[in-house]
Amino acid sequence: RVVLAFRLVDSASGERVAARKLRLKVFDLDSGASGMSVESVHAKGFKGYVLSPGSTVQMEEELSDLTRFKASSYGTDDDDPENPMEATVAQEAKAVELIYEGISEVDLAFEVSDGSFCKTFLFSARACFTEECRASPCDDMHDPIDCKLSDWSSWGPCDATCGVGQQIRSREVVTEPAYGGLMCNDALLQTQRCSVRDCEACTPIDCAWEDWSTWGVCDRCDGESRRFRHIAAHASCGGKSCQPGDAAEVQNCSRSCANRAYCEWTEWQPYGACSATCGQGVRSRSRYLKPVSAIPLSAPRPPAPNVVTDANLEAKFEQLHVRSQSLRTSRLQVLALAFVAGGISLVAITAFLSRRARRRTQPAARWSEDFTATPRDA
Repeated sequence: RVVLAFRLVDSASGERVAARKLRLKVFDLDSGASGMSVESVHAKGFKGYVLSPGSTVQMEEELSDLTRFKASSYGTDDDDPENPMEATVAQEAKAVELIYEGISEVDLAFEVSDGSFCKTFLFSARACFTEECRASPCDDMHDPIDCKLSDWSSWGPCDATCGVGQQIRSREVVTEPAYGGLMCNDALLQTQRCSVRDCEACTPIDCAWEDWSTWGVCDRCDGESRRFRHIAAHASCGGKSCQPGDAAEVQNCSRSCANRAYCEWTEWQPYGACSATCGQGVRSRSRYLKPVSAIPLSAPRPPAPNVVTDANLEAKFEQLHVRSQSLRTSRLQVLALAFVAGGISLVAITAFLSRRARRRTQPAARWSEDFTATPRDA
């Protein structure tokens, strides 16, 4: 990073001279491949700056009073100017012109980030002491062209359907400044009040908060409880907005977890009024649960703690042994019964098949008996 000081000095007396206007132009702001290296200029105290149409130079406001103009396009041989008076369009796209007023000294900081490419800057300047000095210091062949705006458009529609609203009109830049011409500093948008028709009469309603809810239960031992409130009515018809406030509150709560607590019903309250003024109706009464430190008389007693001793363990082991023996005996009985039932079933099936086979052989025997009897009768 290099800081250069430009000073205007009277050649005869050697004293500094303040110029009415000083226009300083910096060329050849390049960046390396893939943006690895970027050239930039840091300036302050200037009244304005000029960038050509299609400029690749970017302007950034820094934390201090400095303004940074940095390159954003890769540098080639075509955009390296040798004579600022004969700059091409590509070379103008990588230049920035700074305009100072009533000044005799200018400090500029030139910075190149890390990277390997040719680091060059080209400067040109014009100081004016008695004239307007609107022309660019690098172009004497063109007259300066000032920025021009179009006429205002017609007013747009009102944004309110009744009551008071607003409408907008606009204009645009039709001629960009060039060759050191003046920039456009006037507004491009205008807004005015509009009224379509009166809205129907309404009663202003002020915003109102609900009452706070009751405090919630403690979230843990020695913890916190909360309560809330919400907007009961939002402001309308010109009513007042709600006063800023909290919608939730938190407080410490003492919930003792060391002592056991029990629930007990309170006594029944008296019956209320009848729900009907004539005929049949109903009356109701209520009771509530309340915490107590002692076990209520009406509550079932908790079972005694199960104390484990050697005698208890031995008795339980004996019970398990007897039960396992009983299960083993029952299993043997079931197996024996299944074996007997299987044998009976086998015998029954064998007898059924044998009987059926005998029935099939009886007709043949009867036919043989009849056949032998016939000759004897003849």
